Amino acid sequence: MPWSGHLPILVVPAVAGAFRLPAATSLGSLCLVPEGGLEPRGTMNQFTRALLVLLLLFTMVGCGSMHTGAVQATSSASIILHGKASWYGEAFHGRPTASGEPYDMHAPTAAHKTLPFGTRVRVTNLDNGKQTVVRINDRGPFVKGRIIDLSYGAAKKIQMLQAGVVRVKLEVLSQS
Repeated sequence: MPWSGHLPILVVPAVAGAFRLPAATSLGSLCLVPEGGLEPRGTMNQFTRALLVLLLLFTMVGCGSMHTGAVQATSSASIILHGKASWYGEAFHGRPTASGEPYDMHAPTAAHKTLPFGTRVRVTNLDNGKQTVVRINDRGPFVKGRIIDLSYGAAKKIQMLQAGVVRVKLEVLSQS
């Protein structure tokens, strides 16, 4: 791929005149140049422009982060996730969470990377079947392979304090 000094250049072949670029077109970090150079060759029709926009959107969506937990859809339209949970406690007690409220290590709360603040989630410890319902008020966990960080109080309720990390099932009950 040639280099223009600022952006990488991708030479785009004209396909029977259906796709024509009027000049070099910059797409973020890529510069598209029509086959045959930069001389004007007409304008893009609306269909071609819409197709190009859709291609860009699909490319951006494909570059997004992947969720680490397994996702399962159920007939009741709830979201179920499987993965590993950890917990956090005294070192963070009283400090602000990502939602702005102070962390209360005894409250039934949790941190999740993407669920909206205020979302209620049923957490089941798959090793012993114990359950608790938590409210998302923080972001995390930031350790690969984990899908939720529980408060000390929530972790105590599902008897995972000693283990530290356990396999869990998350059921999203409501989203704010």
